[in-house]
Amino acid sequence: MKALKVLVAGMGVVIVLGLALVGYGLYRNNHLKAPAESVQTVPAGPSGAASPVAPFYASELPIPTGSRLEQVLSAGDRVVLRFTGDDGDRLVVLDPRNGQVGGTIQLIPAHR
Repeated sequence: MKALKVLVAGMGVVIVLGLALVGYGLYRNNHLKAPAESVQTVPAGPSGAASPVAPFYASELPIPTGSRLEQVLSAGDRVVLRFTGDDGDRLVVLDPRNGQVGGTIQLIPAHR
């Protein structure tokens, strides 16, 4: 009977320690997030609530004269822009984190 009491008391200590570790993990997780002053908000939209926005960068993307943007796609961690113009279609792959061009693909018709 004494062994059972020791076992129950030991399990109680393990439960208390486990709850303390969970609380500490939640505390650490909340304090590792970015400070609130570095997040901007966008004015309220149709839903009436402002949404947080990460800091934005400025970037320029030169495109050939006579081209126009036809389509924007999100592909994993990249953004793909499709331009059409006098010299054919062109795909431009961007890194959305820093605005850098990852590459361009000139689409040419296949000759049969």
